[in-house]
Amino acid sequence: MNAQQRMENARIRLLTEQAFFGFLALRLTLQETKETSTMSVDGKILRYNPEFVNQLLDCEVLGVLVHEVLHCVLSHFGRMKHREATRWNMATDYVINLIIHNYGF
Repeated sequence: MNAQQRMENARIRLLTEQAFFGFLALRLTLQETKETSTMSVDGKILRYNPEFVNQLLDCEVLGVLVHEVLHCVLSHFGRMKHREATRWNMATDYVINLIIHNYGF
């Protein structure tokens, strides 16, 4: 199974197991790229590196997908404003990972 199929399967699995996250994940356009080392999202496009996706377990693909969806849910792009980008991303990742942990991912 290739990376695109794994990403699509993760979205389908989210729809059946966590419909809230699954619905939001379906609103993002999947785009394969080597320009990012893992995954990234801009609110409309979820970019993923196929080599990164293919080294993950299915449950990890699911978790990273939810992580990226939560960046959108929590409006991290619009709320960054004047903050330093690297520190802002680290802080938002910390919050998101706590939420993901609490949901059992």
